Amino acid sequence: MSKLAFWDAPLDSSTERIEVWSSLTSDPASMTLLVSLAAKDPYGNWITHYHDTNGHGHLYYQARFFDSAGASTGLFPVGIGKRGADPLGVLPQEVLDTIQGVPQNFIKAELVQRYITAYIRSFEYYTNIKLSETTATQERYGVKVYQKILGDRMGQPFNLRHFPVIGVDKIEYQVRGASVSGPGTPEELQALDVQVEFDDPASGYNRGMVSVFVASADIQALFALLNYRHYRQNRVQILITYRHGFAVIPVDIAQAIIEMSAASILEIQGEAETGGLASRSIDGYSESFTASATTTQFSARRIWYEKGFKELLERYKKPLWG
Repeated sequence: MSKLAFWDAPLDSSTERIEVWSSLTSDPASMTLLVSLAAKDPYGNWITHYHDTNGHGHLYYQARFFDSAGASTGLFPVGIGKRGADPLGVLPQEVLDTIQGVPQNFIKAELVQRYITAYIRSFEYYTNIKLSETTATQERYGVKVYQKILGDRMGQPFNLRHFPVIGVDKIEYQVRGASVSGPGTPEELQALDVQVEFDDPASGYNRGMVSVFVASADIQALFALLNYRHYRQNRVQILITYRHGFAVIPVDIAQAIIEMSAASILEIQGEAETGGLASRSIDGYSESFTASATTTQFSARRIWYEKGFKELLERYKKPLWG
């Protein structure tokens, strides 16, 4: 477990040291010193976050600023601690390192974290893949999956709706309108041999495919009884509870999110300094601007990153079937 602490840049330019304090409550009086940091990074930018690798639960943080003589130059937040955030597999520092020294004193690490969140959500939306472990509870499947678990196609692989599959926790059945325990009550299937098919050698992750064998004579007898009673197969639904997503974000996805987040920060910096700039002459100092303010000194890098991100989305997309 770990947490991220965020704070605003110091208002006093004489600040040289930042102390990060933490507590299980938001009361600064209950906080203890966690770490003391240099106020600026090697590029001369204010440091506005700390990755607490031992943080867990609902921790609160406060940054306290000091000058070279040890005198206080302020604190953030004032009067109350700020709750720590959960890291998302890509850290703000990785984005800031990619920017490589471009002045961004007006850009907080908390803003970088919001860009990271946005691009993670964008990847998840377009690929239907979760970039953290997620549980699908009682996901419903019809007659095709029923046949591959207990019907005449038993043991044949089928696709779940999400991938990669980490593990299958429970498989239940439900007869619409009737069951052993009462109308429509789900019944768990026991003694099943569930195989997760790791069918993607390129990534090493499963792309949603599993196979199931019945390992209990009782279950076979149960469904023989259901068939004897002339239940139609399309009245039997299979409910599958399983874990999917990435326990660790693959390197190529993480790098694409880092680059897109960095590109957004660079674009802000570029628009602030060179928005619309077409040319600049040193001798005699002359400048010319285009009609559009979207042309910045970082636009080429942003376009390159966007191209790579789109290509990545295409590689990870897959059709849904089951």
